[in-house]
Amino acid sequence: MARSTSNAALAVRPLPDLAIVDQYLAQERGLDVIRELKRLDPNIYTVLVSASMSIPQAVTAMREGADDCEIKPVAPRHLLHRIEQGGSPESLGEMLSLEDVEWEHISRALSDCAGNVSHAAKVLGIHRQSLQRKLRQRR
Repeated sequence: MARSTSNAALAVRPLPDLAIVDQYLAQERGLDVIRELKRLDPNIYTVLVSASMSIPQAVTAMREGADDCEIKPVAPRHLLHRIEQGGSPESLGEMLSLEDVEWEHISRALSDCAGNVSHAAKVLGIHRQSLQRKLRQRR
């Protein structure tokens, strides 16, 4: 019986240099897509992203072929920096700026609250108007 290949891996020809893959896809797991991409081209730099990735899951993903793992929401500048550094040990110890950490925390709270600013403000422990001001400043 022939081995089935991932639809995602076959969708793009030539294969990309970089693949950012969500951990949970509609029809398959992101790690399965990464394995298939690495089978087709071991040089593809792969990043597995998830809103709910634990440390053991990240370790498993890295052992099974992912070059990097990130928790959503991922700050684009942070992700680009990590990719440019190639996930090198030097880049792994770098800290995000306080502004980026705050924004990721706010984004996660908004996501968890389905975009409800009042509820997100309550979860964050700040006034709704303060959260709205931070959101306006970020635009």
